[in-house]
This record gives sequence, C-alpha cells and structure tokens, in this order.
Amino acid sequence: MEAFLNVYSSGVYIGILRVLAEAYPSALRGAEVYRRLKPLGLAPKRVQHVYKYLETLEKAGFVRSAEKRYWVEDPLLRETMRSFNLQ
Repeated sequence: MEAFLNVYSSGVYIGILRVLAEAYPSALRGAEVYRRLKPLGLAPKRVQHVYKYLETLEKAGFVRSAEKRYWVEDPLLRETMRSFNLQ
C-alpha cells in the first residue's frame, strides 16, 4: 500500500478504499462511490473519473469487481481502511 501511495499520491484513492471497505459486504457502482466521496470532499470533478481510479485500484489488486460493482475483498485491508482517519 505504501509503495502504491508513493506513486499515486492522491487522497481520492484512500477515500475510495475507505468507502468500499465501509460498504462491504455490499459492492458499489462507481456513481455510488462518487456520491459517498462528495461529503468527504474527496470526489473528483467528474463522476467518470471515479472509474479511472477504480480501474487503477483493481489493477493494483486492492479492489475486485463484477458486473460493474466494486468491493475490497481483503479483510485486513478492509479493517485498516475502516479505521483510517480521512481528516
């Protein structure tokens, strides 16, 4: 995770992981992730950009997807993200 964040240093990634971890066991669509990021002040300018972030997180192995829904599968990562302070 640290190596990933050194390259992709954006709070949006942490926000997305946090939102998905809190939603588990539900899987969320990109638009749902975007709506949950807005009150946190972490939403990108356009909802379409969330999908780019999700794609990057999936390629890095942090999230999984099926039928355009995303979730954090790793229980340790979910627990870590749930306790992560976004402020």
